[in-house]
Amino acid sequence: MKKVFKYGFVYFFSFFILIFFSSINSYDSIWNYGFSYALSKFQIPFVEINMITPGFYNFVMAFGLLFCHNNLVYLLEQALLITLTFYFLEKIFLKNAWLFLFFMCFPCFIAFTITYNYFLLFLMIFLVYLEENHKSDYLIGVVLAVSILTKHSVGLFFLLPSIFIYFHDGKKLLRRLLGMLFPCVIYFVYLVCMGSLFSFIDLCILGMFDFATQNVEIVIIYFVLSLLLFIISFIYIIFNKKDILGYYVLAFFSIMIPIFSYYHFFVYLVAVSCLLMRKLKIFGNYIRNLSILLCGIIVFFNVMMMEGKYQFLKIHNFDFLYLPVYSKDNLLTLDELYNKYRKKGNTEILSSKSVWIKIKNEQDLNYFSVFLSGNFGYNGTQKMIQRVRTMGDSYYIVDNFEYKRALSKKEQFEVQTTEYIIKNSKVVENIGDYIVYRYEVME
Repeated sequence: MKKVFKYGFVYFFSFFILIFFSSINSYDSIWNYGFSYALSKFQIPFVEINMITPGFYNFVMAFGLLFCHNNLVYLLEQALLITLTFYFLEKIFLKNAWLFLFFMCFPCFIAFTITYNYFLLFLMIFLVYLEENHKSDYLIGVVLAVSILTKHSVGLFFLLPSIFIYFHDGKKLLRRLLGMLFPCVIYFVYLVCMGSLFSFIDLCILGMFDFATQNVEIVIIYFVLSLLLFIISFIYIIFNKKDILGYYVLAFFSIMIPIFSYYHFFVYLVAVSCLLMRKLKIFGNYIRNLSILLCGIIVFFNVMMMEGKYQFLKIHNFDFLYLPVYSKDNLLTLDELYNKYRKKGNTEILSSKSVWIKIKNEQDLNYFSVFLSGNFGYNGTQKMIQRVRTMGDSYYIVDNFEYKRALSKKEQFEVQTTEYIIKNSKVVENIGDYIVYRYEVME
């Protein structure tokens, strides 16, 4: 009964945080939600939607959406994943695992953000559990493959601890490689059957060159702090050469590359906190009680700051999206504008909010739904411009706020394709942050 109460507390606490503080009201979260939504509608990945990772996390999270597209389902699934993470942490660190909740909450729940990056954190912890409990090498190989099929650029780094520690144990490495082979072969067959193999190669492999050159983001403070955490991880390995935890935490640093931003940093911070859980020598319920108290204080201050400024969106498929009042008004304006012009002809939204509007209206997603530079494959900008030409006469609703911001700051909004549309179109309407353009094919 105590276990039911304990894990129930972690689950409902996580669910509470996800609703009110770190739901899908962020760019990365809504795009991940969008991909899972598209997969639940049986859209073909890489062909119809421009995913740039193999997408295992999105496939997993799409399961609940097969029955209901409401964002509440996504929050419930993520809360379950967080509870599973705590379960395995407790198996490894006993009561010190309660520190996990504090580091997830510190300083403002950023690590709860619903993306494949959190799923990679879960896989890292699961791998440490399997390693320390001497589970089957075949099973470890399967989990390593799942990490690659979640985000290949990070998953490949998860192979390094196995190679480094078991370099002289050829049989052990072979068993792990054979375990990896099974999920990878299934995924390969899936791509072939769906006719998306070459699109996958373009978006997830060749497209990495475009992504890396266009989306390097280094926020100095998080770059410095992440390097400090990296150094801590490296020093930990020097003094604990036989502890595989240190090697996996060090490998998890790859999640920072090439975007050294606050979100990636706080997820990496949670990973590094595992080193503290290992070394902290405090017994009894002190850590549990202190962690819950600190989490309560963080929640209290955040509630005070948000009071009266946020409300639930309460529109189709987004009943439980808790966001600022001005964001709600902005989103509803865009929805009205979109529905007005799609009655007149093909209409695309060039904004991060495109995914919200498409899901709200139960429409399929496409390459314009996640309108990010570097997310269209090799030489992707030219491909998108060609796509605009091929589509012919269309209306384009440009989020002028996001467009102007991308011009002044290095952000992922696809500027060049937007400028092509602007230069070759006529302004039809201007309302709030949005400008409607009519693009017509020249005879």
